[in-house]
Amino acid sequence: MNPANTFVSKLLRYAFPGLLLAGCASPPATEPPFDFGAASRAAFARQAVALPSAAPVSGIDGAAALYTQQAYRKSFAERQPPAPPLVIGVGAQK
Repeated sequence: MNPANTFVSKLLRYAFPGLLLAGCASPPATEPPFDFGAASRAAFARQAVALPSAAPVSGIDGAAALYTQQAYRKSFAERQPPAPPLVIGVGAQK
């Protein structure tokens, strides 16, 4: 019998199953840390509450806001035809 063959057969017979079983072993389950969720609680606590103030709101005026809102709603009411598919140089003749 070839010595290399016996080494390989012993390796497959003894070492390989042991390695497979070792891969299935896992460390014992641990509890999550006691401060689990502390980051989300801290972020929630850092949020500032917006207090109402007498300062006027700066931004878009009422007429422009109304027009924008109407145009937005109208864009959903009217269906636009689908765009033609993009074909680049397929079957083009010179």
